[in-house]
Amino acid sequence: MKKLFTLMALLLMGISAFAQDTWTVAGSSSALNGDESWSPSNTANDMISEDGTIFTLTVTNATLEVGTSYEYKVVKNHSWDEAYPSSNKTFTVSETAVYTVVYTFNSS
Repeated sequence: MKKLFTLMALLLMGISAFAQDTWTVAGSSSALNGDESWSPSNTANDMISEDGTIFTLTVTNATLEVGTSYEYKVVKNHSWDEAYPSSNKTFTVSETAVYTVVYTFNSS
C-alpha cells in the first residue's frame, strides 16, 4: 500500500529567491532520490516552483520504516553556504510502507 506523506518547511525568515537560484533537499537518502545521504549537489533532489516562491520536491516509492527518524534541510544553489532551517528538520512515519514524500519550501 502506498502512502502519501507531505512535509512543509515553514520558514518565517526573510529569504530572497531569484530565478537563477536552485533549492535542493539534502538529507536521509532513503527519503530522497538517489543513494547519497546529505548531498547538496544531487540534482535529482532539486525542487521546482511555478511562482518562484513556493518550491516542491516529490519523492516516489520511498520505503520508510517505523521507528526511524528521517532528517533533511533545504540548501541553496547546491551549497551548504545557505541551508534552512539551521537545525535539521525530522519526520517519522507511523508504519513501515512505501511512501510518496512531498517536501515544500517557502523561499520568502
